[in-house]
Parts: sequence; C-alpha cells; structure tokens
Amino acid sequence: MKTIEKLLKFGRLGNGTISEAILLWSAVIVFTHYILSAIILIVITSFILIRKDLRVTALQDSRLFIINCLISGLSLFSSLLSKNLIGCGISCGVFLVLILFGYLKSEIDEVGFRKYAVISMFGSIVFFVSAVVQKLIYRNANYRPTAGAFNANYYGALIVMVTLLALTRLFEKCEGSTENLWYMPTKAFYLFVVIINVVALFLSESRSSLLSIMVCIGIYLILKKKYMFCIVAGVLGVGVITVGWFHPELFSWTNSLSFVITERVDIWIDALRSFSRTPLNALIGRGPMTYFMVWESEGLCGANHAHNILVDALINVGIVGTLLYCVLFVHIFRSLTNTKRYYKMLITLFICQVCVQGIADVVIMWHQSAVLFITVAACAEIKKTKKVLYKESV
Repeated sequence: MKTIEKLLKFGRLGNGTISEAILLWSAVIVFTHYILSAIILIVITSFILIRKDLRVTALQDSRLFIINCLISGLSLFSSLLSKNLIGCGISCGVFLVLILFGYLKSEIDEVGFRKYAVISMFGSIVFFVSAVVQKLIYRNANYRPTAGAFNANYYGALIVMVTLLALTRLFEKCEGSTENLWYMPTKAFYLFVVIINVVALFLSESRSSLLSIMVCIGIYLILKKKYMFCIVAGVLGVGVITVGWFHPELFSWTNSLSFVITERVDIWIDALRSFSRTPLNALIGRGPMTYFMVWESEGLCGANHAHNILVDALINVGIVGTLLYCVLFVHIFRSLTNTKRYYKMLITLFICQVCVQGIADVVIMWHQSAVLFITVAACAEIKKTKKVLYKESV
C-alpha cells in the first residue's frame, strides 16, 4: 500500500498530499494512451476503495454513490443478461469513474484544479505532437490521427474540453502573488494552447467537435458580454458550415458534411428499431456497446455505436438507465447553487459541450473524456465562501 502511495505522489508538482497526487494523476489518465490510462484509472480507484480514509472520502456524497450503484448495477445486469462481455467491462469502468468523481468532489480546491488544468494543457500539447507524427507517418489523406485516444472523435472531444479550459483562463483577471508559479502561466501560454488545439481539431476531422466548440465559444462570449466577438464568431461559424456543405472539396476532410448527417440519421433509425425489439430491451437495454454487438446480426447500418448520446443510452441501458443518467446530471446541477462563478460557468460549458457533441457522437462514454468531465464537474464544490486566492472575472 505504501509503495503505491509513493508511486502516486508527484513530488514537486504536488503539495505532498495523497489527495493532490490523485488529482494530478487524473490528468495523466486523460492524456496517455487509452490502454495505459485505463490501467492507471483501475490502480487509482482500487487504491481509493482499499484504503479506509480515502474510501470514506469518496463515499461522502451518499446520493452520488447510490446513483453510481444504480447506474453501474443496471448496466452490468443488462450486459450479463445479454451475454455482453464488453458491456460488463464498461459497466465496471463507469463505477470506477464515478468513485473517482466522489473522491475529487470532496478534495478538490482552487490551487489543485489550477495545477490539474495546466498539466492537462501540457498533455494536449503532447497529444498534438503525437497527432502530427501519426499524420506524417501514415501519409494518407483519409487517415484521421487519434493521438492517444481510441478514435478521432474521442480525441476531438478532449480537444474541445482543453480549449475551453485554456480560453476561460485566457480571459481571466488575476491579482495577488506575482511569484513565478508553474501553475500560473502567462496569457501567451493559454493562447498557444488554444491555437494548437484548434489546429488539432482540424487534423482530427471531428465535425461533432467542431460544432460543439463553436456553440460553446458562442455561449462563453455571451456570458462574458462580448457580444461583438460573439456576432463575428457566429458569422464565421455559419460561413464555415455553408462552405463545407456546398463545397466539401475545399476541405481535406474524408467525407462531406451532408454525407455524415445522412449516415447518422440512418444509424439513429436503425438503433431505435433495435431498441424497441422487445419490452425488456426498451426497459433496461442490453448493456454498453449494444449497437456494435448487434448491428451485423440485425442488419443495421455498420457502426461502433449509435452516434447520438440519447439514442445510444436508450439502446444500451434502456429507459430506466437513461433516466438514471439524467438524475446524475441533475445532481451535478444542484451542486452549483453556491459555486464560485468561474467554475459554475466552466461546468455549464462542459455540460453544453457534452449535449451538443452528443447530437452526433457519444464521446462522454469513454474513460478519458469522462475523467476530464467529472474533474471539472467536481469543481462545483469550490464555493464562494472558501478562501479566494485569485480574483476571477466572468
């Protein structure tokens, strides 16, 4: 146990406590290869569950734990009932991610999150370099780099989330200590992170990510009362979509926008037909990755998932499971009552990103994007009454 604790601690990056070490390792989970990140997630959450004091902290939010047990329990039951082994593994992953969420909700603070955000931004730079190298190695116009994610759309989701982190910090006004703290970089660093992640977004060719980042930036500019910037960004966004629709040859992307939309609609219709095959399927689903497991045998459009967060939830965990996920999001929203305004705005942007990108993809149902999301959601516990280290303008 002590050996694992020593391995988890970050040395000079952290403050020497196991709680901040776990927080910073949560950033490593997001920005390492997805197989290695899954192993790290299992190690960290197992450590939390085994050690009594950490377990008590993780289970402090009893409502979250009950929701976790209901969601992961139903998902596991429906997977076992349908002999869906992949779904069994993912169900256990959902349980572990929400355990980590419970722990971070109890332990996160402003300084810790600043460190987490900066490490995540450095991680996005590493992923960008990886994506460029992958593109150069394959030298294929149809190849979409994934960096360390499972596929290009999952990578696109990470790009959007980190861009939102950097963009909100870029417009933040700080006061107080002028010490050269590594987790308080200059505005130039945040601008650099935004630029390279925008380039990475076009490398990934993730249209759902492009749509979500345009919507989220628009919402952010409205919240900041930057209405002129919002109008300019909106005009540019409409222009990009219009050109992409009528002149897809001007982009180097693999498929036209109209083709992608038509393909998605066909998948949604097939997924809903599979969802309604039997009352039991409609009620509790057949476990995560159901569409991937049944599309060939049921003659559906070929795809790894249903390409819509609501449709995919329905086919995976049915009406009951989908309602439980809605309860989880409501629980997150209820935590925002007295949250500091900056973190309230950031969590709102992340939820908008999940909903908008969820129109065409289910990227939140992956451990890397899920861990980044729940870490930001944990900031709901950074309340206005807590000590303010830096003045933040929203």
